[in-house]
Amino acid sequence: MLTTLFTLQIQAAAVSELLIAQVVILYGYNGDDIPATRAHLNSPQGVAVDNDNNLVYIADTYNSRIRVVNRTSGNITTFAGTGIQGYNGDNIAATRAQLFLPYEVVIDSVNNLIYIVDFVNSRIRVVVRSTGIISTFAGSGQGGRDYDKEDNIQATSSQFACVERLAIDNVNNLVYIADTSNHRIRVVNRTSGNITTFAGIIKGPKYYNYNDECGYNGDEIEATSAKLCNPRGIAVDNINNVVYFADSGNSRIRSIPFVNKVTATDIYCFNILSTDPNVCSQGNGVCTSYNSCVL
Repeated sequence: MLTTLFTLQIQAAAVSELLIAQVVILYGYNGDDIPATRAHLNSPQGVAVDNDNNLVYIADTYNSRIRVVNRTSGNITTFAGTGIQGYNGDNIAATRAQLFLPYEVVIDSVNNLIYIVDFVNSRIRVVVRSTGIISTFAGSGQGGRDYDKEDNIQATSSQFACVERLAIDNVNNLVYIADTSNHRIRVVNRTSGNITTFAGIIKGPKYYNYNDECGYNGDEIEATSAKLCNPRGIAVDNINNVVYFADSGNSRIRSIPFVNKVTATDIYCFNILSTDPNVCSQGNGVCTSYNSCVL
C-alpha cells in the first residue's frame, strides 16, 4: 500500500498532482481546446446546462475561469476569465476579464445572458453571449454592508458579503441573490435596476457582531423580519409562485410565496399590492414602486 503523500506545484502550468494509494488526481489548468475529460479543473463549484446549444458551463472556481464544454465535440474552452485572480474592469471581452473565485454560473436562455457570481470581487457579472462582453450586474466591488444606503438603490451600488448563489425569475424580470454572510436574500428588479431585501433582517447596528444576525426566530412571519443564517442555494418556482432557499446555518430549506405581476401597472411592496390597505404596514408610507415604501 502506497502511503506517500506529495504535492507538486508548477506555476507555469498551474498543475498540482496528488498521489495517494496509487490514485492520481490532477487539478489545476492545462489549457483549452482539448477533450473535456483530459482537462484539469481546480475546485469547480457550479455548473449549468444549455440544452438549446448543447453546452455545459462550469464555474472553474480556483482557476478563476468559466469554462464551457461543447457536448458535440467534447472539447472544453474558456468562456470568461483569464486565470488571473482580480478585477480589471467591465465592458470588455469576457475572455479578457479577470474574475476572482467565481462560484456560480447561471444561464438566462430567454435573454441570452450568462450570470456569474464573482465571489471575492463581491459582484454579480453578466455576459451577453451574442457579443461576449462582460459587465457588472450587481455589487460595487466593496464587500460588507452599508446601512446608510442599503435597500432600494441601484444594484451596482450595493455591497455583498460572500455571495455564492443566484436564481433568475424571467416571469417577473427579477434576479434573486443569496447574500450569504449578510444573512439575506436580495432581489434585483431588472427593469429599474434597483436592489431590495426579499428575506432576512433589513436593518441592524452599523457595526454588528457577525452572530447577532445569524439566527432563527420562527416561521409564518414576514420574510423581512425573519432571521436567516448563511443562506446559500436558491431556486424560483414560477408555477406555484414560491422562492426556495437553503438556510444552511439553520439546517433548513425555507420557502417564501410571492405574487407574480399580472400586468405592468401592478405594483407590489413585499408581496402586497399597492392598493391594499395593509401595504407598507398600514400607513407607514406609500408603495410607489416595487418593494419601495415612501413616507
